[in-house]
Amino acid sequence: MRTLAKNPRRSKVPTARIALNEDHSEEAAAFIEERIPVSISTLTVVEMRSLLGRRRRAREIRPEIELRILATLEDDQRRGALVRLPVNDEALLGAATLLATLPPFPPDSTPLLTRATSGG
Repeated sequence: MRTLAKNPRRSKVPTARIALNEDHSEEAAAFIEERIPVSISTLTVVEMRSLLGRRRRAREIRPEIELRILATLEDDQRRGALVRLPVNDEALLGAATLLATLPPFPPDSTPLLTRATSGG
């Protein structure tokens, strides 16, 4: 598993992109790559651990992959490609309020939900 480059400005692959290839991963990786060093919060680290744990429990990834990604995340921080900033409760509450204003599902997920619940 590759980490962000030793020179943070020369990175090719952000941590999340390394192992979790999802829709629009390439675009997200390019966006992050252009902005290195990237600031993250303590909450970002917690969310990454939660995501990886959920994926491991669902057997979407093996425990070894989870550990490698977490080690890569820590290494990216140590190298300075990701800069972890503290977060305060006020900012988290603001984020929670913002999230509460979003619809429960993206509009384009309705056909997937319909198929999943109808057995189709």
